[in-house]
Amino acid sequence: MYRKCSGNSTDNLFPELEAYLKAYYNLMDDCKDFPFWHRKLEEDLGGSMSMLAAMIEEVARDDAVKLSPVFARYDAEK
Repeated sequence: MYRKCSGNSTDNLFPELEAYLKAYYNLMDDCKDFPFWHRKLEEDLGGSMSMLAAMIEEVARDDAVKLSPVFARYDAEK
Protein backbone atom coordinates (compact mmCIF):
# COMPACT_ATOMS: atom_id res chain seq x y z
CA MET A 1 0.00 0.00 0.00
CA TYR A 2 2.78 2.47 0.89
CA ARG A 3 4.28 2.08 -2.58
CA LYS A 4 1.08 3.32 -4.21
CA CYS A 5 0.68 6.39 -2.02
CA SER A 6 1.15 9.56 -4.06
CA GLY A 7 2.68 11.27 -1.02
CA ASN A 8 5.41 8.65 -0.78
CA SER A 9 7.99 10.17 -3.08
CA THR A 10 11.42 11.66 -2.61
CA ASP A 11 10.14 15.06 -3.75
CA ASN A 12 7.46 15.07 -1.07
CA LEU A 13 9.39 13.49 1.78
CA PHE A 14 12.91 14.90 1.38
CA PRO A 15 12.18 18.42 2.73
CA GLU A 16 10.86 16.90 5.95
CA LEU A 17 13.81 14.52 6.22
CA GLU A 18 16.19 17.40 5.61
CA ALA A 19 14.55 19.41 8.42
CA TYR A 20 14.97 16.47 10.82
CA LEU A 21 18.63 16.07 9.88
CA LYS A 22 19.24 19.82 10.36
CA ALA A 23 17.66 19.72 13.81
CA TYR A 24 19.69 16.65 14.76
CA TYR A 25 22.98 18.16 13.64
CA ASN A 26 22.16 21.48 15.32
CA LEU A 27 21.68 19.61 18.60
CA MET A 28 24.87 17.61 18.06
CA ASP A 29 26.85 20.77 17.28
CA ASP A 30 25.40 22.58 20.31
CA CYS A 31 26.52 19.72 22.56
CA LYS A 32 30.03 19.31 21.18
CA ASP A 33 31.51 20.74 24.41
CA PHE A 34 29.41 18.39 26.55
CA PRO A 35 30.61 14.85 25.78
CA PHE A 36 27.96 13.13 27.90
CA TRP A 37 25.07 14.88 26.14
CA HIS A 38 26.69 14.56 22.74
CA ARG A 39 27.00 10.80 23.20
CA LYS A 40 23.47 10.53 24.62
CA LEU A 41 21.97 12.34 21.63
CA GLU A 42 23.99 10.18 19.27
CA GLU A 43 22.79 7.00 20.98
CA ASP A 44 19.16 8.06 21.44
CA LEU A 45 18.54 9.82 18.14
CA GLY A 46 21.31 8.69 15.81
CA GLY A 47 19.69 5.38 14.96
CA SER A 48 16.41 7.04 14.06
CA MET A 49 18.15 9.63 11.89
CA SER A 50 20.13 6.93 10.17
CA MET A 51 17.01 4.86 9.50
CA LEU A 52 15.16 7.86 8.05
CA ALA A 53 18.07 8.90 5.84
CA ALA A 54 18.63 5.33 4.69
CA MET A 55 15.12 5.35 3.23
CA ILE A 56 16.39 7.56 0.40
CA GLU A 57 16.94 5.13 -2.45
CA GLU A 58 20.41 4.80 -3.96
CA VAL A 59 19.09 6.30 -7.19
CA ALA A 60 18.14 9.53 -5.40
CA ARG A 61 21.07 9.55 -2.96
CA ASP A 62 23.57 11.28 -5.27
CA ASP A 63 21.09 14.04 -6.09
CA ALA A 64 20.30 14.48 -2.40
CA VAL A 65 24.00 14.86 -1.59
CA LYS A 66 24.40 17.48 -4.32
CA LEU A 67 21.32 19.47 -3.29
CA SER A 68 21.54 19.33 0.50
CA PRO A 69 24.60 20.17 2.61
CA VAL A 70 23.05 18.52 5.65
CA PHE A 71 22.39 15.30 3.73
CA ALA A 72 25.94 15.43 2.38
CA ARG A 73 27.16 15.64 5.99
CA TYR A 74 25.05 12.62 6.93
CA ASP A 75 26.30 10.72 3.88
CA ALA A 76 29.93 11.49 4.75
CA GLU A 77 29.50 10.43 8.40
CA LYS A 78 27.43 7.27 7.92
